[in-house]
Amino acid sequence: MKRRTACVFGSVNTDIHASLPRFPAAGETIAALKLEVSGGGKGANQAFALARLGITTSILARVGRDAFGRDRRAELEAVGLDCGGLEEVAGAVTGTALVETDSSGQNLIVIAAGANALADAAFARRHRDRIAASGILLVQLETPLEGTLEALRLARAAGCLTMLDPAPARELPSEAFELADYITPNETETEILTGIRPEDAASAEAAARILLEKGAGAALIKAGASGAWLLKPKADPLHCPSFQVTVVDTTAAGDAFNAGFAVALLAGHPEAEALRQACAVGALAVTRSGAQLAMPSRSELAAFLAGARSAKRT
Repeated sequence: MKRRTACVFGSVNTDIHASLPRFPAAGETIAALKLEVSGGGKGANQAFALARLGITTSILARVGRDAFGRDRRAELEAVGLDCGGLEEVAGAVTGTALVETDSSGQNLIVIAAGANALADAAFARRHRDRIAASGILLVQLETPLEGTLEALRLARAAGCLTMLDPAPARELPSEAFELADYITPNETETEILTGIRPEDAASAEAAARILLEKGAGAALIKAGASGAWLLKPKADPLHCPSFQVTVVDTTAAGDAFNAGFAVALLAGHPEAEALRQACAVGALAVTRSGAQLAMPSRSELAAFLAGARSAKRT
């Protein structure tokens, strides 16, 4: 791959994260163990993770002209992201996510889109040069579909690889699949898109084939504790088991995984190794609380993979 840079088109949120002993029942009030306010949004999370892993990355997103928007810009710039495509919108609020995590690490998330809802096709076209300059474009579904599709079209026209994270899951037009070199659903999203929940190799491969039939170039299914599968037309399926780690918070696992896979592709690794590195980045992310704060660095990833190889040899 000639261009070893990435571009992320997507959402930027402020995450208000409550750690709970358990999820409350309807109508019940319980006390949080801890409350944190930090940066989030699937677009920002993936861009942050790419930068932490050493990849030159630009982010295309919209925030409000407010305190949260200024805070998010400062955080993203501090990690080295190109924020020339991070637009502030007067009269709009920065997107906000309310995240609850229980003692087992599972989470519930409620999102208020705010300025993310203004990332339309015209916004994508304003930043076509940043898209065209990248080796891979990562998109998600927390911003308007028209803008996401336009970003994918621009990337395809420029010869960039494309990665579509169909989260939150929704019905998609055939063009969305056809513009995705890689589509990366988790178990819930896979079931919504295909009617099949990927619980083992047979079900994961059956679901992946449906995604390929819809037009995706490759189906990359994230199945949590079961690991991940990659299926392409006329190729044997690839599977990477999950790494055994202590789970603290699963909030950023999928975003970390996508960034890890993209980084490995940009480095020229074969897809089997890219899948392994993606699983490793996702595993590291769930050992920490939060979203962007959970993203591992390039050196942490290298040490983790080296340790996994050593353990496998003994």
